[in-house]
Amino acid sequence: MKKTIKYLLISTAFVTCGCSDLLDRESLTTMEDTNYWRSENDLRSYANHFYETFFPGYGLEWDRDWAYSYSTGFCDDFVSEGTQSYFTNKVPTSLGSKSESRGCSSEYYGPTWGFGLIRSLNIFIDRLNTVAKNNIDEEAYRHWMGVAKFLKGFQYADLVSVYGDVPYFADVVKDDDPETMYKDRDARGAVMDSVYVLFNYALDNMRENDGALFLNKYIAAGYISRFMLNEGTWQKYHGTERGGGDAARAKKYLELAVKAGDMFINSGKWS
Repeated sequence: MKKTIKYLLISTAFVTCGCSDLLDRESLTTMEDTNYWRSENDLRSYANHFYETFFPGYGLEWDRDWAYSYSTGFCDDFVSEGTQSYFTNKVPTSLGSKSESRGCSSEYYGPTWGFGLIRSLNIFIDRLNTVAKNNIDEEAYRHWMGVAKFLKGFQYADLVSVYGDVPYFADVVKDDDPETMYKDRDARGAVMDSVYVLFNYALDNMRENDGALFLNKYIAAGYISRFMLNEGTWQKYHGTERGGGDAARAKKYLELAVKAGDMFINSGKWS
């Protein structure tokens, strides 16, 4: 009986060790954060999931009647019989109370108050710096960092155009940091100064051509010129009582609009 118990204990120990080794192995069929960010293909795959959010296809949504594009809201194209049906939701009383969305419908225009996309883009930037940089060459690193920063600036410029002051998250917010997670809104000008830095990096580092249907610096330049024109004129013509009227900011934003617009036009790639 003692021998039987001894053999059972030994067998159990072997089985337990074997299971531990098996359970500790990395998955061979799924991507995990620990085995990702190894190549440009990984980076491209991660970036691809932003495309349907930022660049919906022609005629999608809006009952398929509109060639929808961001930063075209609040113009008379979207005013129907005096009914303002395409304006966005108002700022919630607490952060994160609405789901993340950039789609539109007959009852909505603009980004919903939420920062899930910003978190995803901050993760992209962080992993580029901490992991991918060691696995790709310098040119590839600068391009993909430019893509990540362009999209982050895109999202923040869109949020600011709708809500004004918004909380700016420079880095990935840790799960155990509620103070940062629920921080107050930052001033519009301070947020757009950060966006200005993001956009300049994108223009200086993104590839001129990364293949058909993929982001490049000319696509970024087209959007950047529009966002900076919008914010530059807002700062120029809104009085200080409304948080605007900053001549220095207006000048630098409008100069960036010109730089980006000239980059796009002078490329000679489009008629």
